[in-house]
Amino acid sequence: MEDLTAFLDRTQLLHFFPAHYKEQIARHLVRLEFPKDKEIFKEGDPSDGLYLIAAGSVGAFISDPELGIEFQIATLGINECFGEMGLLTGEPRSATIRTLEEVVAYQLPSKVFFTLLNGSAQMAVELGKILAKRVAEMSRNQPTTQTADISRFQFNADLFHMLSESLISQHKIIPLSLEEGVLTVGSVNIKNTLGYDAVKRIFRGVRLQPLQISESDFNKFMEKAKQLLAKPIVSAPQVKKPHTIQYWSEDEKDEKGGMAISGEETKRLLDNILSEAIDLESSDIHIEPEYEETVVRFRVEGRLRKRTGSVIPRNVYKSLVSRIKVLSKLDIAEKRLPQDGRFSITIDGRDIDFRVSTLLSKNGEKVVLRILDASTALIELSRVIIADKIYQVLRRMLFQPHGVILVSGPTGSGKTTTMYSMLNERKSKELNIVTVEDPIEYSIPGITQVQINEAIGLGFSTVLRTILRQDPDVILVGEIRDSDTAKMAFEAGLTGKLVISSFHANNSLSALVRLFELGIDPYLASSALLGIINQRLVRRLCPNCAKPFDYPEAVIKSLTLAGAYDPRAPMKLLQPRGCPTCNNAGFKGRMAALELMIFNEATKHLILKKAPPSEIKREAEKGSYISLGKYCNFLLANGLTAPGEVLRVLPREDEMKM
Repeated sequence: MEDLTAFLDRTQLLHFFPAHYKEQIARHLVRLEFPKDKEIFKEGDPSDGLYLIAAGSVGAFISDPELGIEFQIATLGINECFGEMGLLTGEPRSATIRTLEEVVAYQLPSKVFFTLLNGSAQMAVELGKILAKRVAEMSRNQPTTQTADISRFQFNADLFHMLSESLISQHKIIPLSLEEGVLTVGSVNIKNTLGYDAVKRIFRGVRLQPLQISESDFNKFMEKAKQLLAKPIVSAPQVKKPHTIQYWSEDEKDEKGGMAISGEETKRLLDNILSEAIDLESSDIHIEPEYEETVVRFRVEGRLRKRTGSVIPRNVYKSLVSRIKVLSKLDIAEKRLPQDGRFSITIDGRDIDFRVSTLLSKNGEKVVLRILDASTALIELSRVIIADKIYQVLRRMLFQPHGVILVSGPTGSGKTTTMYSMLNERKSKELNIVTVEDPIEYSIPGITQVQINEAIGLGFSTVLRTILRQDPDVILVGEIRDSDTAKMAFEAGLTGKLVISSFHANNSLSALVRLFELGIDPYLASSALLGIINQRLVRRLCPNCAKPFDYPEAVIKSLTLAGAYDPRAPMKLLQPRGCPTCNNAGFKGRMAALELMIFNEATKHLILKKAPPSEIKREAEKGSYISLGKYCNFLLANGLTAPGEVLRVLPREDEMKM
């Protein structure tokens, strides 16, 4: 008895109980011994008691049947406990508990637990305080949701007509109000990111505010809608209105002082080009001089398409380029050397930035404008990470107090959007968040953003060194390019800062190898690294016209080899068709396809030993890794993209062997 009471003195949960309470608990403890890799209970099982670990360690795992993966979310060791939250809430187990080595544990069965509490009001109060504190700690970093009383919203037929009956019924989402650019919707499933994305494709340029509603409220609302509407729900045509555009140079952006630039026809032409690009949700505009005409192309969903309509004569080209140069504060007379600039516009109330680059070609200066629309870039992390369980895992990693998170992938793979979404998720008035970027692409209110300037010696490492003296909590390093920046970022992650950075690498393992090549010590990497995200962008199928299609055996075989298709669980694949909604492209928008590696104790031990990448990957596959193929399988199974898109981004066979 004395030994067990002494053991309870050391446990995190019960050590500050009065001695006579611990003696009562000790009398009812059941000693249990488990071998390595033994499943003590599964996610979803009913709660059967409280477990206290006396020797060894266990892992907590959550699974996602759709992705066919299991992720380890925690490691618990000697004097720690598990199972207490199920006892408190009466809910099924929220995670699977599996031994990582031989384990000795003591169980306090649920029946005994409640008998003791019923017999002692004081013990119940003490334990209630402890568990309430643990609940508060667990929920502090969880996303909050609002519960809606939809009776306070007046039925809006115009909003209701914008969504199709099939979308409303499938996702159980109803539009409630649209005020000051915020669309409030009621959703039966508050985590229905797929449904929110469908709504956002119809209501462009708005911020979505989802409210939790009950199934019965949804049914009542639909019944009321049918009574109030004399005609069936149809997709209302969007009337094209002329855009109102106001220009701002980079210097005048804050003062909002207008610029008077002559040439009404040139101004109108540039207005039309910018408006069309924004309507098409383009990422870039290419203005290219050719022998007889000026060619304008828009990059839409990763592909360039030529501007339709009347041909722009070659003699208009010089005045068009001059206008862009004046707006961007560039030297109009300088045509031989490349120039970079920036200007902003306000279009229908939306502030949009343009990053300008000029380059002399055989036929004249080519101008490329990168469109930077903060309203589309600063999106919720749950919309970037569509798979809910993966979002939960990534969010748990993001709310660690210190460490390094790397976002890798090729140029144009959406790394910046993912990192900005992480910052937006982590943003708090209690935190000092600082970024160092080249260049600053989007302004984020409440965050200190610093742009590097190599011309005056203000590089990533110089700025980062200064930031570390500015008492930061979270640091975003736009890109790790050299050894000095890498070492400082990892040392910051080891000494109490959370660091998020991008990194050029083909996959998570090659990112790890490249870190070693940059001189990161295995001890530093294993201690500071929380996880690596590797991503690509794939086009999203248009939900209005995508149809099931029987793909050739060769396509299925390629998907299977890449891990994106399981012949044991065949699924119906969709094919893009094309319709007016998607401009006959068959696709509408893009989304991230991810590879994710979380570093737990086992993988960190292998990094410390500088084990081969293949060995680290094998260990990670036991509960801290999702391959790009698995994630693409999830996207295909949910009808979000097409096999051609998946095969375009999946690694080649030689890369998969790494």
